[in-house]
Amino acid sequence: VPTVEVWEDNGQPNPNYDPVTNTISIHREASQEEVLHEMLHAVTQLYVYKNPNASEVQDLSRSLDSLVEFVQNGGIDTINMSQQHKDRALQVANLIIGLRETGNELDAVLELVAYGTTMRDFRLLLKEIKEEPSEATLTWFTKLQDIWQKTVAMIAELMGIEGTVAGNILDNTLAILSKANLDQRDPTIG
Repeated sequence: VPTVEVWEDNGQPNPNYDPVTNTISIHREASQEEVLHEMLHAVTQLYVYKNPNASEVQDLSRSLDSLVEFVQNGGIDTINMSQQHKDRALQVANLIIGLRETGNELDAVLELVAYGTTMRDFRLLLKEIKEEPSEATLTWFTKLQDIWQKTVAMIAELMGIEGTVAGNILDNTLAILSKANLDQRDPTIG
């Protein structure tokens, strides 16, 4: 379980997760989304770094391909969102794309998971990007009990994300969370 360091002053740097010390640092006024974002890093980072060729990680890289293509082809202009929300979503998309372009593919995948799960504007952008379920997602679903399948499907349907990049990110995030072994932290990764 990660250590949580809470800053009293909001003037501190951005909230972050340090895998070397297994510490989440966050300011006291942090939103629930910021806390969840950093917790997702704490839970998923070791698995993703140790398993870059895992089907879920590779599938998330393909979702990143879809995001890059959508942004580069001006897909953001077709979304029915206010300009302010589009700008916020595009800012995150560009951050993630920038990580990939500088050779930080796994960090881009981790931010795709964290922002795709916690930031509403970015999730709305991802919902607009259509994508077929991958083999990894299909395999993962077949391993789950029927009730879990129905629950996830119901959540995806209620959220309106089935068959979208947002749905794929949710599926793969749940798969990584189920495989992540929190008891074997490796402080040299990250």
